[in-house]
Amino acid sequence: MSHTPGSHAGADEIPLPIDPEHDVDGGKTSKYLVYWSLAFIVSIWLSYVAFDWLTQDEALRKVEREPTVGLDKLRLAEKDELGALGSRPTIDEAIRAYVDKK
Repeated sequence: MSHTPGSHAGADEIPLPIDPEHDVDGGKTSKYLVYWSLAFIVSIWLSYVAFDWLTQDEALRKVEREPTVGLDKLRLAEKDELGALGSRPTIDEAIRAYVDKK
């Protein structure tokens, strides 16, 4: 950068003070903070929605879509034990039938 005569303040001119308090534009800074805060909150919310969707899908995949061989065997065994009582026994009848078989 070359120096040209008269490009700096002379002896009788006072340079402008550096005043950081007045250099910051409050309106622009406030808008910037509000917009980026909202963007951050929205991104966190979207991450939560995506995580929730993925965990629900994983639970459905593991619980609902998998074959339930053990559960089917258990239900057949219960039906065999309680089948003599009819289609829908009361709790007392079911307990009595279970105790009587043992």
